[in-house]
Amino acid sequence: MPKTKMIQVRSVPESLHRELMKRAQALGLTLTDYIQRILEREVARPPAGEVFARVAKRADLEGLPPDADVFRDVGVASAAALDLLLSLEEELGVTIPDDKFNDARSVRAITEMIAGLEGVKGPT
Repeated sequence: MPKTKMIQVRSVPESLHRELMKRAQALGLTLTDYIQRILEREVARPPAGEVFARVAKRADLEGLPPDADVFRDVGVASAAALDLLLSLEEELGVTIPDDKFNDARSVRAITEMIAGLEGVKGPT
């Protein structure tokens, strides 16, 4: 059995505690197990800075100012945008909703959108 450490959280608002309990019970988990799942999921996601660096290093985006409109300023065509979307999904191990990808028009916006998705894989 792996070594474990205890984490204690104080001063949790009652409404937050109630909601966490409700969600844990809905999944048939104890509050401790539910919160541990949340923490594991959070730690499994790379920090936004790491995601930004990985997105910015892509050959099709390298050297772009973070706020440049990838589609308008750089002229990424729809076929190239689809290729970018599919390759980001494969590299990062996520499904990026089309509407979110279409709304994220700059490297910064793409990065922030990806960093906010669940299940983003760390570097491989």
